[in-house]
Amino acid sequence: MKDAEGMVSYCFLDSKGELLKSINQEISLVPASNMKLLTSITAMDLLGKDHTFKTNFLTDGKNMHISGDPSFFLNNIEFRNILERSKLNNPDKIYLESPKLDKKYYNDDWVYGDSKYCYQPKITNFFINENCKIKEGLSFDEADFDYLHRNESSFNPARDPDRNFLEAILGKDEQRKVVHRKRVLANDEKTISLSSPLSKVLQHILYESCNFYAEVVFKYLSSTVKEPGSWEKSPVIVKNAQSQIRGIENVRIVDGSGLSRDNYLTTEFLSNLLLQAKKKYGNEFIKLLPTSGIGTLRRRLSSLKEYEIYAKTGSLFGVSSLSGYIKSLDVEFSIIINNSLNGSNLIQERIDKILMGFIKEYEKR
Repeated sequence: MKDAEGMVSYCFLDSKGELLKSINQEISLVPASNMKLLTSITAMDLLGKDHTFKTNFLTDGKNMHISGDPSFFLNNIEFRNILERSKLNNPDKIYLESPKLDKKYYNDDWVYGDSKYCYQPKITNFFINENCKIKEGLSFDEADFDYLHRNESSFNPARDPDRNFLEAILGKDEQRKVVHRKRVLANDEKTISLSSPLSKVLQHILYESCNFYAEVVFKYLSSTVKEPGSWEKSPVIVKNAQSQIRGIENVRIVDGSGLSRDNYLTTEFLSNLLLQAKKKYGNEFIKLLPTSGIGTLRRRLSSLKEYEIYAKTGSLFGVSSLSGYIKSLDVEFSIIINNSLNGSNLIQERIDKILMGFIKEYEKR
């Protein structure tokens, strides 16, 4: 359906994969942050649902050496604790060793005009505070990791992620160095590891729609085949991993967060992908998604709480999406609107009405 409100596509499936209701379900559309569903499910498939990321910290007596996986959930407090446990409160240098990701900070297909939909911090393997800095003159609760996402206007991307490490513990006027190298200092007995379960990382991605973590995980997936992970290699690996999902032939993958407008998915593909994830992982995946009053649904679907809707939102200018589960009805769904001239709130209202309309029709059966 194409009208003044844009191109509308939706697909509703029952637990057996039978089509309940659809329109334009085979048309490829820009999914915005619904790409995070594809990234998250593929991460569980390829890494294993119980995978844990480990970032290693080791001192040689004067310097701090950091190696291993991306440093998810590393903030100022955690970093200071690691330095104290290492008995090295004032390192001469910080060595960042053998990263799993390449050194490309930004995806070539990102459009600056969409920057209001994310921080667009530089994507790196090692980072602190998601490579963001509090604006001059402001302060924040360092112990509250989600503060950054709830107060985006208070932060800027760190221009130099390396210096962000130093400034977190030594102050912004510090002149010491961060050194990159391929060789890894090894001493298992003295190594301190920062462990981040995949489930916790994915929940942060899906609850807060965190573009930064989504891109780090996306690039990391190709590092498991051949290091370093990159935006060039990961699309092929992700598409191959989901090659058996219905509708894959109409899919184009450019990044992991959905910030690029060159990503294309169909509602047929997304609803079938969600069905497959439910069959494999059940509530272990479903409960990673926001529900009414939580995460990106904190102000949506309040009138539908009784239906236990778990879903991922998506938004770019002229684009809105919502895909997930109506748990009480055992239904998977995906709704995407593209090319709308309405504001984001009006497009979201249109999607919510489509969802409510389906539920009313379903209950009359």
